[in-house]
Amino acid sequence: MGFPPALVNEAAENMIKLYNVFIKYDASMVEINPMVEDSSGIVMCMDAKINFDSNAVYRQKKVFDMQDWTQEDPRDRQAAKADLNYIGLDGTIGCLGQCSPNVTNTTEVQAILVNIFGGIMRCDVIAQGIIMAVRDLDLKIPIVVQLQGTANT
Repeated sequence: MGFPPALVNEAAENMIKLYNVFIKYDASMVEINPMVEDSSGIVMCMDAKINFDSNAVYRQKKVFDMQDWTQEDPRDRQAAKADLNYIGLDGTIGCLGQCSPNVTNTTEVQAILVNIFGGIMRCDVIAQGIIMAVRDLDLKIPIVVQLQGTANT
């Protein structure tokens, strides 16, 4: 990384500490950019971005309780309350894929694409869930569905 020999051990210690944070808090990413030597010869992490694995909420309640929802899209919070994963996209087609359901209470969505490839969940169960959701939500927009995987035999 270009640190002078006298600082290599200090830089390595910082990397070990970052790795330990990654493991202890179920991070999916820890990004430091830059890690530098300051003018007094100390190794410092100047900027950090950390993402946490949402599957670890039950283990990392304190971490997830610190989330500042004022910095998030309100649709993300609504989806989280419903225990859904949501990714807002531009355009007029809502995309429902494996592990990323659409929150449909937006006027921009004029159609929904459901595109699921996999073998973990049976396609007939997914299809039944889609039908139930359409009925329960009284959806009036077109829904295009492509399922590939296992079926009830």
